[in-house]
Amino acid sequence: MTSKVVTPDKGEVYLGGTFFPLAKRGRREGVVQSLDVTMPPEKRLEGDITRTSNPNLSNISWSDFRGGIGLDVMEGDQTNRCWTANCNIRFPRSLVLPPLVNYTSVIYAADQYVFNISEFNDFVYASSGSDRYKKWTSSSDSWGTNIGGQDGQWSIDIVLDGTEYLVNADSTNTYWSTDPEGGGGLSTSTTNSVALLEWDGRLWGIAHDGEMWYAFTPGTEVQVAPVPMKGSTLRTAYVYRTVTGEDAIHIVTSKATYVYDAANDIHHKIDLFPVNPGSDDPTKKRAAIWRGAAYVGINQALFEQRVTSSGNDLRIVGFPDDGLDDSFDESWRILGVYASINEVFVAIAKTSSEEVSVLAWDGQGWYTIMPIQGGTGDGLVSAAYDKYRLYIGSQNSSGHGRMAYIDLPQFVLNPKNTTTSEYAVSGELKTPWFHADQVDVDKLAVRLKVETADTSTTGTVESVKIEYAVDYLETASSTDDQYLTLANSTFTDGLIDTDTTGVTQTIFQFPKDTADVSVAPIGKAFRAIRFKISLARGGTATKSPRLISMTMEYRKKYERKEGYQFIVDLSDRYKGKTAAGMRSTLQTLVQSNTLSEFTFRDDTGGTRNYYVDVRTPSGEEMTGHMEYGQTLVEVKEL
Repeated sequence: MTSKVVTPDKGEVYLGGTFFPLAKRGRREGVVQSLDVTMPPEKRLEGDITRTSNPNLSNISWSDFRGGIGLDVMEGDQTNRCWTANCNIRFPRSLVLPPLVNYTSVIYAADQYVFNISEFNDFVYASSGSDRYKKWTSSSDSWGTNIGGQDGQWSIDIVLDGTEYLVNADSTNTYWSTDPEGGGGLSTSTTNSVALLEWDGRLWGIAHDGEMWYAFTPGTEVQVAPVPMKGSTLRTAYVYRTVTGEDAIHIVTSKATYVYDAANDIHHKIDLFPVNPGSDDPTKKRAAIWRGAAYVGINQALFEQRVTSSGNDLRIVGFPDDGLDDSFDESWRILGVYASINEVFVAIAKTSSEEVSVLAWDGQGWYTIMPIQGGTGDGLVSAAYDKYRLYIGSQNSSGHGRMAYIDLPQFVLNPKNTTTSEYAVSGELKTPWFHADQVDVDKLAVRLKVETADTSTTGTVESVKIEYAVDYLETASSTDDQYLTLANSTFTDGLIDTDTTGVTQTIFQFPKDTADVSVAPIGKAFRAIRFKISLARGGTATKSPRLISMTMEYRKKYERKEGYQFIVDLSDRYKGKTAAGMRSTLQTLVQSNTLSEFTFRDDTGGTRNYYVDVRTPSGEEMTGHMEYGQTLVEVKEL
């Protein structure tokens, strides 16, 4: 502590509108003693030493991202979330590359989308351009013959009375086959439909104008009560149970939701999904049943509908918090919803240009599966070819139609426990912006400790790279954050790629963000900080580096706040106030719920002025009355 000496002939302070005389200290007329009241109390160590025990540094650690994507800025303890990610984030302490996206050969050699992806007799069929219902042979990556000329957007594989049918419908006709490549071609009826469903042992169809029919076998369609469209647009249809516990057809339009009562041939309007205006897209498979609930895509939201004893429990599960990343414009929408064993997949049009991305919901959070070049969002989860896969329509660089697909796990399998999973060449994850719940406080990043496994620098290269950005900084030419590269004496470019057989810890000192490791580790100042984790592999598809954890040590730098102690002399009258009056004024200032103006002259003759909280060392009660009529007073900036 340092002492400030008030002008000798005016040993006084001005506090809360009153002049108070200072008690003499030896030869000095009056002393105002300064206090540093900036920092909170030091951390107290209880129990064993942990990573949080350092009294001088705070830390934050990331090792589990299962909360999913969609959080731009952290609040509180949200280290299980990320802003964007296309890596596999389903397991703690095992951040690995995303699954490998495979592509089939071209279905139709022209600028066309892929639609009508279906499964029949353990084969996958698809249409593109004027080539319709071609069978794909997985072992040779080849397509069969063109079997039809229909262009409907909804197809179904269905077994009726023991016979398997591949069925498609458009605005004019319904088409079907029991042997798509056997030379029999397609059969046709004049019943049209844009949505096809299987329910109650029958094939059901719904047209855009609301006409509805069923058939026990294709070609024997029976008309039923039409859906009351009333100028609305058909969005999707699906089969799910009602509050009575029985399955029924649910029909979603742009204005209402209906449940079909087959016993009475009537459509009951139910208060379920909101009015959903939007583009007049063809009716698509925007609904799937997963783990006892129906998941329905409406424009830019995925709803979870779950029937309970009290009725329909409806909530929005997508998309999370701060939405999707900035690469999605305001025109994006849900095109398809598909269910697997472990997750629900949602195909979304990223922009109006139909760039498609596939996201997944596993009940805990969202993560990105794969980007798709072009497409209508048509997809299929299938076990054909004895391979459990997700298929999505795509295009090559020339716009020619093909399928993209990824292999899916049939059970929960941690990547560190398998050697057969195939991974993409690269993947990336961005953490949310971290501000330690104090956006107005300066922080200093000191060290970053990174635990990794399965990296390699020989043969095929598997690596982990850590970069960071601060204070929401963006480059002038890009919407991407301006990332800085960490470095140390081993990894001058921040790329962790050593040969390892177990877990390795790498320590980076801030701000060594250049290849010049001679730069002093003086730390990196920030208000908010975000990390970008980049994973990459070499030529072996079954290898992936693994991020175990990442811990940043940092210090908070608070704005200095002043505090002062001084002894008031209450032994006599001063400037018209009695000692009792001054003591009463001090008591009032201590109890006041406002700040008080405080002024004194320092040892240079200058005036110091603050607005302070008036206290005594022992608390709010006035204590310290000395036998000579002196009172100790303490004031603090807040």
